[in-house]
Amino acid sequence: MKKYSYVIIHHSDKFSKIEEKNLENVYENIEVDVFFILPEKFKQTHLVEKYKKINFIFIKDIFLANSKSYNKYLMRTEFYELFTDYEYILIYQLDTWQVSFDQEKFVNFSCDFIGAPVISENRHKNIKFVNGRNGGVSLRKVDSFLRILRHTPRYFTFADVYKTLGYGDMSEKPLKTFLKILFSRFFIFSTNQKIWPWHLNEDIFWSIIVPIKFNWFTISDLSLSLNFCFDQEPELCYSSNNYKLPTFIHAIEKYNFNFYKKHIKELENI
Repeated sequence: MKKYSYVIIHHSDKFSKIEEKNLENVYENIEVDVFFILPEKFKQTHLVEKYKKINFIFIKDIFLANSKSYNKYLMRTEFYELFTDYEYILIYQLDTWQVSFDQEKFVNFSCDFIGAPVISENRHKNIKFVNGRNGGVSLRKVDSFLRILRHTPRYFTFADVYKTLGYGDMSEKPLKTFLKILFSRFFIFSTNQKIWPWHLNEDIFWSIIVPIKFNWFTISDLSLSLNFCFDQEPELCYSSNNYKLPTFIHAIEKYNFNFYKKHIKELENI
């Protein structure tokens, strides 16, 4: 079994300037297997000829039609079954910048899920790290994800989900909890080995809900997450990581791109 592979998932064969640059960086610098997943309507794409070392996979268009369908796709057994020859897959969205090419060290930490920290701002404008990890760039242990997805019978009850989301025990205040369920947009159930979470990002599902129900499923602690990847609030992440950049930066243009331009010379002309 191979240790890990890169998996790029994209909705189109057209790229922004930084997405194109990121793809070139992966193609030129990554020596492990790289997979590129695209909707099947792009089967005739010019990318296949241009990037001959990349393994292209074409899936049903509906799986990558929008962010909601993307989230569902990353909770399907058939996605992870594509990569059973690898211990880990590195999900690599193209709005990412790879700062250094030392990514292989992270597979030695034996975590099931490694991703950037999630940061929240409360009504008092206090910014802090919270539970959960971002999946845009994430290292995932294939066997562990399949183990969750193949688990039967139904394994997420309303009580599991709402306790995880902070609503407390259903038995304590059944009417109040019922009303919260009724007016919430969350509903999770499993059928035919598939998980369907409505209005729930897949990375929140994997990094918050799954570890509550399956205590053997491990996610990266804050220190490891900061070394691995930044996403939101780059200044906070930078100071919390002893003023060092991580291996990856996700959504680099979305969160204070000028901050990164000061620290990464290659970004000056982008």
